[in-house]
Amino acid sequence: AIGGAVPTVLGVVGPLAWLLGANRDANPLCSTEALAFLLNVVSVASQQRLVELLSRREVLLRLIGAEKMMASTLCLLLKGVSVACSTSRSSNPIGEFVTSVAPPPLCC
Repeated sequence: AIGGAVPTVLGVVGPLAWLLGANRDANPLCSTEALAFLLNVVSVASQQRLVELLSRREVLLRLIGAEKMMASTLCLLLKGVSVACSTSRSSNPIGEFVTSVAPPPLCC
């Protein structure tokens, strides 16, 4: 055996532990460093999944609560298009529409 280290079944762990100066009898999975490493691995995997989910527009809009705002904005836009395309007797149908849907000056 190398350096007095007793070889393991595979003959790898013993010499490697001796080379690194580690205690060969200690369980490497029952240490604070191993626990910290495993938690870091879980953290990296979770962060990658979070970035993958947030890259989808639907998820991001749902998280910020913009789905209802987008729906009402789309309805307002389509109403404006219908007003602009309608045959109105007014000289400025878009101006009338904006005035009718805008909040009163006291709110602004």
